[in-house]
Amino acid sequence: MPQKIDAEADLEWLLALAPAVRLRFLAELTYGLTIAGRVVTNSEEPPEQALELCRELNDLQHQTAGYLAHMVRSQDAPDYLRRVVRSLSNASETHMRHQIEQAWAYAKSSLSAAA
Repeated sequence: MPQKIDAEADLEWLLALAPAVRLRFLAELTYGLTIAGRVVTNSEEPPEQALELCRELNDLQHQTAGYLAHMVRSQDAPDYLRRVVRSLSNASETHMRHQIEQAWAYAKSSLSAAA
């Protein structure tokens, strides 16, 4: 089971990464969130609830990709990253939160594999 995202500790960890490593992490996280979207859409939730979860997940993907785009343009914005990490750690529904935590763990493990 993946570890819960700790907004403050994980933000500190992210900010300590070299920019190129942070970019790689965020790219892997964005990819992992697309997989989370597939899982959420194939869940046994009622259609209305599944749609709302997809909307929330899409917003999280948008925030994560937006920060990634800022970094690619060499416009690091720690306050923006803080909002992204807090949003990821505060997902509203347990199943989706688990998927997000899996995406986070996958992205972290990809850094270890690349080292």
